Amino acid sequence: MRIQKHIAICLGFVMAVGLLLAGPAAVRSQDAADEAAQGDIEQFLEISPPKFELNVESGESVRRTLEIKNRHVGPITLRASFDNILPVGDEGATQAVSEPTPYDLKAFASVDVSEFTLGAGESREVTVTLSPDAAVSPGGYYGVAKFTPVNRTDLPPVAIQGEIGALFLVRVPGPVEEGGEVKDVYVARADDRRVG
Repeated sequence: MRIQKHIAICLGFVMAVGLLLAGPAAVRSQDAADEAAQGDIEQFLEISPPKFELNVESGESVRRTLEIKNRHVGPITLRASFDNILPVGDEGATQAVSEPTPYDLKAFASVDVSEFTLGAGESREVTVTLSPDAAVSPGGYYGVAKFTPVNRTDLPPVAIQGEIGALFLVRVPGPVEEGGEVKDVYVARADDRRVG
């Protein structure tokens, strides 16, 4: 009787310890399942290098290769495009635009592929060709090679979808007249109202 009581106490202790150990594991496995479910709709892309700064002579053709990697848990189809970049505001921000600009790099830039699919963990090299003709004026031209996910069927009804890109800052050498002038100087308060 005493031995049976002792065995019952030991078994109860072992079961209690087992439940304590299994409890956090079950919580961790549920967290992992939740993360995996969220990971199916998230995207995680890498691009290398993220920026090119180069000189390209008028009439010359230059090719640059970048690598895009899919670190997503599933395949992603990407659409490649090239856009111009314009400065926005006084804080150094930029905006990609498809229309011609005074710094129209898109006019002589092309990407070697329009759409492709990357499986989970796959990477691909993409080549951008810059070919300014002899009529292109010397100066700075700015653009971005963009890669935008398409054909996503796994997104919820409301979702934010990003894109990734590599900047191209190109200078066409030659005589350039550069200048600038100060149009206005003022002091602003924290609420952006001018003082004086």
